Amino acid sequence: MASTMFIYKFLFLAQKIEGQEKVVKVVVEAIDEEKRLVTFKAFEGHLIEQYKAFKATVHIENEGENNLGLWNIEYEKQNDDVSEPFSYLELVYLPVLRAVLKSYMRNFYG
Repeated sequence: MASTMFIYKFLFLAQKIEGQEKVVKVVVEAIDEEKRLVTFKAFEGHLIEQYKAFKATVHIENEGENNLGLWNIEYEKQNDDVSEPFSYLELVYLPVLRAVLKSYMRNFYG
C-alpha cells in the first residue's frame, strides 16, 4: 500500500491562541479493510509542538443500519503543562471521520 498524507488546517478556539490558524500533517500508517481500521500518525505541525507522539485509529462498526466511528488515541505529552488532546476531537477528528466514512461507504457499498 502506498502512503497517503493529509494536511489539515483548522482554527483552534482556545483562549490563549484564539483565531490563529494551525496546521497538522498526518500520514495514514495502516488501513485494514477487513477489520475496518485506519491508523493516522501526526508528524508535523501544531500537535507535534505539544505531543512527542500522536497516533489515532478509527474503527468503523456497523450497528444495525448505523455506522459508528470509534476512536483510539495514543499520545505522549511534550511536558506536564500540555493538556489532554480532547479539544481536538471536534476540530480535527470529525472532518477526518467524515472523510473515512465517506471512503468506506464508497468502497463497500459502491
